[in-house]
Amino acid sequence: QDSSNSFNQLSLANFISGDATVDDTASTLNVVFAGENTASNALNISNTGAMTVTGPVLLSSGAVNLSAGGTITTSGNGQITANTLALNSSKGVSITGTYSNVQATDTSSGNVMLADSSPVETVDGISQAGSGSIMVMNTMGGINVGGNVSTGGAITFMATGALSGSGRILQGNLTTQSTGGTFLTGANTVSGFSATNTGSGDVTLVNTAATLAL
Repeated sequence: QDSSNSFNQLSLANFISGDATVDDTASTLNVVFAGENTASNALNISNTGAMTVTGPVLLSSGAVNLSAGGTITTSGNGQITANTLALNSSKGVSITGTYSNVQATDTSSGNVMLADSSPVETVDGISQAGSGSIMVMNTMGGINVGGNVSTGGAITFMATGALSGSGRILQGNLTTQSTGGTFLTGANTVSGFSATNTGSGDVTLVNTAATLAL
């Protein structure tokens, strides 16, 4: 489905094969339903204004790509289920869902908050252009930092499994919570570090900044 009209609410019926693309120009687009599709397809939704997901978006084996000129949020019964989730906003992101891989870019002000419930969440990259905070949570498993994570503000990772990865964490003060160890071995450049680990496992941070506050 392709559209360049202006509408405030989107409900996209099941699609069996192929990708689906929706473009909108509303001040706020309310996504109430999209899917359900178990194939490895892509759902692409863009809006020149803000975007709010208030219902299920279901592509358990596919990719969900959301782009907004304002905030991207989930609220109420909003839940995104996807293999790969990509987010592009200009005023912040606050998303809840179940996804294996996530990438987020915020080009202006606003915080980035990603809540996941998958066995292992891989962060392919997060970029916050301003001084907003970045928070990544996985309530059902570990977090793998596979790409660069950067902001001028605070960065927090909260995992109920191990926290690991060779991706680079750039700038900001880093706070971590893990169960089973923290192993961040990339060429990180954080200015401050605070870690909490429960259960077994060590806490390892490789950092190349001139000064690190603990």
